[in-house]
Amino acid sequence: MALKFQRKTTIESNRFSINIGLLFLRFATVCTLVYYELAIHLQKAWNNVWKEEEWGLIDQFVNLSLPLPGAVAVAIILTAFITSLGVLLGFLGRINAIILIVIMGALLIARVQTSNNFTPEVVVQYITILITLAVTGSGKFSMDHLLTAQRIRRKA
Repeated sequence: MALKFQRKTTIESNRFSINIGLLFLRFATVCTLVYYELAIHLQKAWNNVWKEEEWGLIDQFVNLSLPLPGAVAVAIILTAFITSLGVLLGFLGRINAIILIVIMGALLIARVQTSNNFTPEVVVQYITILITLAVTGSGKFSMDHLLTAQRIRRKA
């Protein structure tokens, strides 16, 4: 009597791998972005608003002739931080990824130098990763998936 082994289909095992990969991609991208860029600028924005300290990002926006450069700088950093958290959690992942693509693309086109770590090459890499997340979505391990599954269960 021959034993028959039941194999998982390639598609099922690939889906799990893809979802783990998307989770890791979201986690690694957002953690590095927040650690190396946004945390520094959030602190500078806080000090600029409450302690009236100088902030180089505002000076660059003044040179670009943007209206209300202080408010624009704070709004961009807060928006980038909030949308980064959305990408990390997978909450409205595609929309948040697109918003981050627009912000980073604008900074890249305007040649705004936010820090020595945030070179144009790094910005292009972030944009490429965010385009991948915008196209594929957040995957199975995300708030979007949980909310969609809950909505489907409610309808059934």
